[in-house]
Amino acid sequence: MPLESPPPDRTWTNTTNDTNHGMPEPAECFYNDGLSLCDLDQYTEALALFDKAIVIKPDYAEAWSFRGYVLHKLKQDIESLASCDRAIAINPNIATAWINRGDALGKLGRRAEAEVSYQKATAIIPDYVHIIPDDAEEWNNRGFALHRNDQYYEALDAFNKAIVLKPDYAEAWYNRGSVLEDLDMLTEALDAFNKAIVLKPDYVEAWYNRGSLLEDLDMLTEALDAFNKVLEIDPTETSAWITKVNILTKLKRYEEAIATYDIAIRFASEEGNWGSDVLLQGKNKLLAKIHSEKI
Repeated sequence: MPLESPPPDRTWTNTTNDTNHGMPEPAECFYNDGLSLCDLDQYTEALALFDKAIVIKPDYAEAWSFRGYVLHKLKQDIESLASCDRAIAINPNIATAWINRGDALGKLGRRAEAEVSYQKATAIIPDYVHIIPDDAEEWNNRGFALHRNDQYYEALDAFNKAIVLKPDYAEAWYNRGSVLEDLDMLTEALDAFNKAIVLKPDYVEAWYNRGSLLEDLDMLTEALDAFNKVLEIDPTETSAWITKVNILTKLKRYEEAIATYDIAIRFASEEGNWGSDVLLQGKNKLLAKIHSEKI
């Protein structure tokens, strides 16, 4: 487990007593050997040693924390979460326990809770993001949490690391584009959305953001093409229909805009009335606008 800036609780434990004549306690020996096996990616063997350390010393928070880490590496994330929670219950000031907890929650799809865990780690070690995992999804999850916390440059760094580890990671490219857009780096954001789409052609969110960005850049014809693609993938996306109409209206293609509303309203009825009232109101406003321009 390579670390760029290891937190204090990552260091080896050297607790001794007189009975052992200056030698480390057995629990610490198992813990230290487990850390060595982690560095060699021998996670199953490391887990066995952390378990032995905990049997001897049940309140060994650091061992519980790294037990959670290896369980995560072994894709046993429910057990990993329980182990990290145990570490935190014993000592809530171990940053790695919060980080490992966040990684497990991220794999379980519980991103909001993962974000809270990463924020706890940040409060303990402000530069915790420099701890380097070897998993692209972990970097993507950390980037997501940092982005939600308005830490844009740190999030961008995390997404970049995810992409280095996994260049064909469409979600990381998409998230990178979203951060770049928030940083007003629009050309770079567009490139990132384009890359996500190349990797995952039916990536509806990437097509949507690409279209919105192109509209902001006043590239209306290209934006229209993007929203057509969104609606081809998911014709129930009400906001995409509305945006398409807005673009057609900006292009003064009013007949197409009205026809688009009619198609959207038909889909709304077929799909259980999703957004039909909003669409109908929009159509009536557009008709009024067209009428006023003719007067």
